[in-house]
Amino acid sequence: MLCSAIFCLALLQGPANPPTQAGDQKPPLSKAEQQHQKDIESDIEMGKRFVKEVEKTEHPTDNKEYQERVNRIGQEIAKIAQVTPVETLWGDKRLNRFNYTFTVLKGDDVNAFSLPGGFIYVYEGLVKYAQSDDELAAVLAHEISHSEERHIATLAHEQSKVTTPALLALLAAIASRNPNMIEGALMVGSNIVQSFTSSWSVRAEQAADHGGFQYLVHSKYNPTAMLTFMERLALDEHSDAARNIDWGIYRTHPPGSERAQAILKDMQAYGIPVQRSLVTTRFRTDVRPGKDGVEIWFNRQRLYTFGGDDALKRADDAAAKLNKFFDSEPNLYDVTYDGTDILGSRTPLLSILPADAQAENISRDALANKTVEAIKGSLYNYAFSIWGSR
Repeated sequence: MLCSAIFCLALLQGPANPPTQAGDQKPPLSKAEQQHQKDIESDIEMGKRFVKEVEKTEHPTDNKEYQERVNRIGQEIAKIAQVTPVETLWGDKRLNRFNYTFTVLKGDDVNAFSLPGGFIYVYEGLVKYAQSDDELAAVLAHEISHSEERHIATLAHEQSKVTTPALLALLAAIASRNPNMIEGALMVGSNIVQSFTSSWSVRAEQAADHGGFQYLVHSKYNPTAMLTFMERLALDEHSDAARNIDWGIYRTHPPGSERAQAILKDMQAYGIPVQRSLVTTRFRTDVRPGKDGVEIWFNRQRLYTFGGDDALKRADDAAAKLNKFFDSEPNLYDVTYDGTDILGSRTPLLSILPADAQAENISRDALANKTVEAIKGSLYNYAFSIWGSR
């Protein structure tokens, strides 16, 4: 989902041997176990080399809250990855155990990346962009999946002509974000570039989405967040409001419609309903104090103002009903007025009371028509936001 396929590298700190009683002798490792341990050690050593390159140009955040939040969520997902076998679409299918480090870097890039050995980095810009802990967990689960499945090692194995110097040169250049270094690295490792920009990008990103989704299923976080984060990236990349955002690697590797459809397929397979209102502020009805009462807003549009002593209670009740209604991805014709209530799919959403109409200085019917149009307008923008990103 997230970082560039070039950036999303793998990890591994090796599986610990089971504890033994005093005097017990550990059984010798099999050839397969010995090779697994070597693979782990190789990833760790390579990761340490990349970390040195990153630290030459990137700097840890001064925001302790950001760092604590990312580390807390990341470690929760990492613990799940260490003990949970998942279906692997591409990469190392073994169950690995790693020690992860999560570091927030200064910068407005909406980006994250991982290095071999379990070193995962997230920019401040991505932390700001995520609208919930669930969305941040989705990003980190994706990165952990890249590491767990050892995608960079898999690429090197499949592309037998990829030399270690070429690989190191390219990855060091990418980590530095220095155009001159990248150009030089492409000359050194030209045979690897096509792999990174074609089949790698598709296979590795889809595999990391699928693996990360499964980690979320076993966590306290809502897997819908992986979908909402991707949908918003695809939509905002082309919006006027997002022109000043530094999209980092997403500028050239935006989320694809195939990936969104694959996540929806996973959600259906696991029986998980799409509940965008639970994981994103953009698609959640917001209750706010207004000049003449209590207002409800959805996707930056005011829908209604409640008056009277019970305005807040009525607003909270309507917000909960509207969230459920919008989460169902209804049609415009599902919004109607029966003379008393605004209905969504024949279920009352809110009542038009005389006090509300008086506050607006219009008739109840006029207020009802105005409210129906406001909800339909929000529904249209909502539908465009989720379907326009696919």
